[in-house]
Amino acid sequence: MIIKLSSDYQINVQAYRNWILQRTTDAKGNVLLDAKGNLNPKSLLYFPDLKTLLRAYCEQEIIGSNEKLTLAEYLEKLKEEESKIKKMLEKEL
Repeated sequence: MIIKLSSDYQINVQAYRNWILQRTTDAKGNVLLDAKGNLNPKSLLYFPDLKTLLRAYCEQEIIGSNEKLTLAEYLEKLKEEESKIKKMLEKEL
């Protein structure tokens, strides 16, 4: 099963509780395609559960911005990203 997180990321859920965070675009925002033109996402990390994956996704969103941040700024942005995820989950439930 595939769960779309954003235009850049998706979750690939496989049997036996394998949760895989995948990137669907490159650093320039181009969609990753195979030779036949089909979506070919890059698997970044594997997780035992959704909660851990979503935390890593939040961190990756911040890291991917390539901003120069202080620790306090990073932690504040992390809190903001986690809040967005919580709102998404509440809306879906």
